[in-house]
Amino acid sequence: MKKESKSKNKAIIFISIAIVGSGLSSTFVELGLNSIPSVPFLFYRFAISMLILTPLISIKKRHQVSNLFKNKFVWLIGIFEGLGLILQYVGQELQIPAGLATLLTITYALMVPFFSWILIKQKLKIYHLIAVIMSLIGIFFIISEGSLTFLNNSSFSLIGILILISSAIFLGLYITFTSYIQKLHNNNLDSFSLFYVTIVIISLFSMLMMIVTGQYVIPSQDSWIWLLLLVIFSTIIAFYMYFMAMKTLNANQVSLLLLLQVIVPFAIDIFIFGRNYNIWVLIGSIILFISVFLSTLISLKSHKNSK
Repeated sequence: MKKESKSKNKAIIFISIAIVGSGLSSTFVELGLNSIPSVPFLFYRFAISMLILTPLISIKKRHQVSNLFKNKFVWLIGIFEGLGLILQYVGQELQIPAGLATLLTITYALMVPFFSWILIKQKLKIYHLIAVIMSLIGIFFIISEGSLTFLNNSSFSLIGILILISSAIFLGLYITFTSYIQKLHNNNLDSFSLFYVTIVIISLFSMLMMIVTGQYVIPSQDSWIWLLLLVIFSTIIAFYMYFMAMKTLNANQVSLLLLLQVIVPFAIDIFIFGRNYNIWVLIGSIILFISVFLSTLISLKSHKNSK
């Protein structure tokens, strides 16, 4: 019993580190985008991560990785995540604060059931529809800031908000197809190998985007600081801690707890950067977070009871 309690305490520490690392991501991105465009920033983040992880993969998991590269769905996963992240970075370039950017992108949790219903024929539940209606109300409060003339007077970029919601759509597709692939392999697919292959695909995809857009930029000294922090804390350490937590906690518990990452950039926005959010923005943010959190919680409980 003591050993089980000790393992659970360690898992809580691991997932807490993963939550903080993931939550810091939007803040590091916001600060990094002050000195480098979004597409090169994405490329350097994942290219550096790939270079760091390649020796580990080549020693232990090269055969699994080789097979994953032959799977067309894995390429779809990488491209969808790459598109989602590029749109997130572009949305943040349009001066959407890190806290709001994180909150808007985690609405992918509301979209996954709809994509699963359309693409995998999983049953859609009434609480999914209620959660989407709640989230739309929350987004309206955020955009309008309590004024019906928000199209002309909003302090946030409406295009930026729409781009971040589009980012959530592609991240939702990424999650849906990841789940689909796991089921094809009876949940025996090595997640670390899939993570690495996804990083490689995003690196290639963002490099192609960099060539197409002509954004050949060498990171400045300031850019390197935020890039390395993003790679170390929000990519490698956060993901490693996620896997360590998964040894004790189940995937459903971890996915629910990871939604708490939104607290980190909001706290930094308010207490470090001194951003004053309109009361309507705060109310909308709370409604949006509750809709995502409760929808995920109910979904996990329903899934557990159906087993």
